Amino acid sequence: MKNLKHILIPFLFLIYTNCATHTPRTEVTKSLVKKDFLVIGHRGTGDNTIAPENTMSAFKFALKNNAAFELDTMFSKTGELVVIHDSDVDRTTTGKGMVDALTLNELKALDAGIKFSPKFKNEKIPTLEEVIDEFKGKTIIDIEIKSQASGEEAKKIGEAVAKLIKEKKAEKDVFVTSFNPFVLEKIKEVNPNVIRGQLYSDFSDVPQLSFLTKYILRNLKLNFKARPDILAPNFKLVDKDYVEKYHELGYKIYPWTVNDEKDIERLIEAGVDGIISDRADLVNQVYLKLKK
Repeated sequence: MKNLKHILIPFLFLIYTNCATHTPRTEVTKSLVKKDFLVIGHRGTGDNTIAPENTMSAFKFALKNNAAFELDTMFSKTGELVVIHDSDVDRTTTGKGMVDALTLNELKALDAGIKFSPKFKNEKIPTLEEVIDEFKGKTIIDIEIKSQASGEEAKKIGEAVAKLIKEKKAEKDVFVTSFNPFVLEKIKEVNPNVIRGQLYSDFSDVPQLSFLTKYILRNLKLNFKARPDILAPNFKLVDKDYVEKYHELGYKIYPWTVNDEKDIERLIEAGVDGIISDRADLVNQVYLKLKK
């Protein structure tokens, strides 16, 4: 009986989650993204050789080159939403330690540019509020919310981002993405006007996840509450059949992170709605060439 339980519970869970309806808000997404094809600079620049990632300099470069940009956000120790990719500050700054173990003042004391190039000395880690204040109304911002927590813990950061967007009246300037469907669920609850995007991959690089969990996440089985409007899959999962399937359901599709010219060309020809890339310049070139 015990073994039967272990078989039946996952099976019943898959049946339950597979009954979810797909309800992306196509018209709402169109009102934000007015272009036929959206080029999104990954971690800001759209070219990771130009400026240090997730900095104001990187975002200014994206704006100058007529691209939307993606950023990453998480909590500091003191509860502010800061813009940084890694869970620690070691790789990109002069400091060491976990982001959520450092206060905002401690994070602001670090240099987030000198490791990239001396000309970016004294570049600071921005807060999400600072980025929205600077770029609202100028371009589209893709806010990736970083959280590996589950349940209520994950929902705290979703709530914080949703409230900040509401406070800044930035619903027509941003969309949010996350690998974590609990985060998106909370965004929907707190500020349903915010456009939501589900990030996912085949999760082959996350050995701690079970096969069942990977299947559930990869096939959008947990999105019956999050109800995303946009899908942002790893580009290797996307082909023409994939695009046709999810376009029929009403989703916009923005694969990540696509830097090779052949991959960019393949995805554009498959019909994706945009591409997240470190090479926004190359994406633009390929798109213009194919559309002549």
